[in-house]
Amino acid sequence: MTFAQRVLIFILTDLAPLLLSLAFIIFIIRQQIKCAKDPFVCPNCGEKFYIKWWQLFVGRYLFVELTGKTVLTCPRCGQKDRCRWTGRGR
Repeated sequence: MTFAQRVLIFILTDLAPLLLSLAFIIFIIRQQIKCAKDPFVCPNCGEKFYIKWWQLFVGRYLFVELTGKTVLTCPRCGQKDRCRWTGRGR
């Protein structure tokens, strides 16, 4: 087996899946950052507030994208409730 063949096998078996995984992770993080730029609205007091992007890890981010709501604690009234996301024309 030549050196070029070994390099090609290394790229196809080890490097390509790693690069695809990194690209997917970067895509998810970018989507979470875009989602966190829109405020959430507390159903109890009507306060609009922002959260940090890391508070939207994969499960919560997908739930927010699908339903437009998630359980958060309002910084103003301190109530933990299903807050509405104002992103994407909601």
